[in-house]
Amino acid sequence: MSTTMTTTIYSLPNEILALLPAFLDNIEILTIASSSCRLLRANFAAASAPTFFSPHPYFLVAATARQASEWAVGDATRTALLHEALQGGIDGLYEFCLAHAGLTLADIRRLHQARFDIVNPLSDRIDKMAGQQWLRSTENFWDGGVSEPNTLYTDADRATFQIIIYEELFGRDMEAFLAAGGARPSPSTPVHSIATRLEYIKYCVPDFVCYGGHPGFEPPSRARGPYAPPIDPRDLPMDQHVLHHIFVCRRWRRMWAGAMKMVSGDEADGEIEPFLPHTPKTFRYPRDEASWSRFSLPSFDRR
Repeated sequence: MSTTMTTTIYSLPNEILALLPAFLDNIEILTIASSSCRLLRANFAAASAPTFFSPHPYFLVAATARQASEWAVGDATRTALLHEALQGGIDGLYEFCLAHAGLTLADIRRLHQARFDIVNPLSDRIDKMAGQQWLRSTENFWDGGVSEPNTLYTDADRATFQIIIYEELFGRDMEAFLAAGGARPSPSTPVHSIATRLEYIKYCVPDFVCYGGHPGFEPPSRARGPYAPPIDPRDLPMDQHVLHHIFVCRRWRRMWAGAMKMVSGDEADGEIEPFLPHTPKTFRYPRDEASWSRFSLPSFDRR
């Protein structure tokens, strides 16, 4: 007795589907194939992401994070899967979003336009607050050239998308808060916990200060993700420190004060405090081995 096996496109592994664009004759065929079903659209988008959705994988995560977040929120099992994905860093979150979200051609067109209308202008402003434009375009940088000098290593595009992804992941939480008039949302409205937000900050906004943990905060998992061996903590980015500088600097606060004034029409909303309370002193990144030997954090382990 013979058995006939029917092979369809849905039975092929994603690794093979992702290779198909290389065998298509032109972009028109790629577009038609992508619009034929969600399976091809997701795989073709993933395969072409480094070229068309740079910086990869941040751009596609920002595009799909809200859908993936809404799939997980309010369900303990799904939230646990989200936490597991976050521990893999931005690459883990990317795989999670691919599995639980999708993009239409209309979404892709909207993303292309958003890059020029929103992403690029915001990245340029962040570069002027904490990046190379800020550092190199100012004379006497450390001697009064800027009001808030700081030792920063900033990737402006990455910082921009870290902010956007956070908003996309947890935007519905803020919407629920605003709908409740600033009070705690009712139990019937599911929102993500603070623990989920901290997991995102810890693993998707990696920073060497997280490596050893802090009082009340466990060190991050080193099974995979940005803190996994053989990483040397000295090679970790300082992304959390960068975002902190951005959020407390006057240029950022003036930008948002201007937006609030535009919405409310109240002159008072356009004013900012000269300095924010409880802002730590400027931090200088250790420059050499001797400096690192004096630098310590709770449970900081450089082995």
